[in-house]
Amino acid sequence: MSRLTRHWSIVSALVVAVALAACGGDGEEAAEEQSTTTAAEDRVATSEERAAAEGVLLTLDDFPSGWVQRPPDQADDLQLDLPEECAIFEEEAQEPGALVDLESDDFISPEEHEVSSGATVYVDEDAAVEA
Repeated sequence: MSRLTRHWSIVSALVVAVALAACGGDGEEAAEEQSTTTAAEDRVATSEERAAAEGVLLTLDDFPSGWVQRPPDQADDLQLDLPEECAIFEEEAQEPGALVDLESDDFISPEEHEVSSGATVYVDEDAAVEA
């Protein structure tokens, strides 16, 4: 499996997992979410946690020659009309329980296809599952 295919598989799996988890919750999770949020607010991410998030972001080396890199353009983000339970996809605020939340630069192919990636490190496994 090529490096690019492997990265796309990982990114795709993460997007699907986040979408399913974010859109499938119910009101019973509020107390657990509050305790996770408090735990994340009580501490700062370590350099190792930040490095872990940075290490999974796509880089220009992950793409074939001809691709170019540019800083992420927040104006390019789509404004989606999502149901309330999926509103987190439109919010800029950090997710509850997240210690590190990073985005890669944008990468553009010679055919003008655009790709980017993101990585989040959570305070614990429960916070990641709840996201």
